[in-house]
Amino acid sequence: EVEIDVRVLRRGRGMSQVEVGLRNAGEDAPGHTTLAVFGRGRPGPTFTDVRPPDVPEPLDCELPPVPPADAPMARAAFFDRLEVRSHGMRATWDPDWEGGGPARAIRWLRYRRAPRLEDGTLDPLAYVPVCDTMPPSLFQKLGPQPGPMLAPSCDLNVHFLRTTKSEWWLLDGRTHDAGDGYASATIDLWDADRRLLARATQLMYLRMDVPELRG
Repeated sequence: EVEIDVRVLRRGRGMSQVEVGLRNAGEDAPGHTTLAVFGRGRPGPTFTDVRPPDVPEPLDCELPPVPPADAPMARAAFFDRLEVRSHGMRATWDPDWEGGGPARAIRWLRYRRAPRLEDGTLDPLAYVPVCDTMPPSLFQKLGPQPGPMLAPSCDLNVHFLRTTKSEWWLLDGRTHDAGDGYASATIDLWDADRRLLARATQLMYLRMDVPELRG
């Protein structure tokens, strides 16, 4: 059981902020805190000054390899809800490569059961879980790993830009900097028409060779 506390921090004429705290029932410290900013549309310039990666269509891209039993994070139940197609990515458990390339992970994905709203658009809240998949870009730089590695979130910031009716989404993930046991990354989320749906940023802290995940 969980307890959820909602607090309106500011209710303005054009923008409002809300804080949500989620905790295990009976505990004081929140396990997860969400800050959300809601704003109405207003006049202003319209442009997108970033380009999607040049990749084939989803069904022309590769199916990801099946993870082994000792890669529990890659076998998480969340990924059973997704159909994924990758482009130029290698698996951390595959020993036949060296890493050292760009810290970038490009994938198509769609929910096996599309979370549509009444008007046919996909629920923008469904952007958040797929934006929380930035570690693969880091792993493309590091190459094969000798054991399990975790990259939990210190924070996750998602800017919702557009809605879509497209089931397939294109994720362009990059890790821009790593050091002192942390890594900073972004994901650009595009739809099948190459419209930018969201941009997310994240700071991860790195746990190398986690023994309790073996076996």
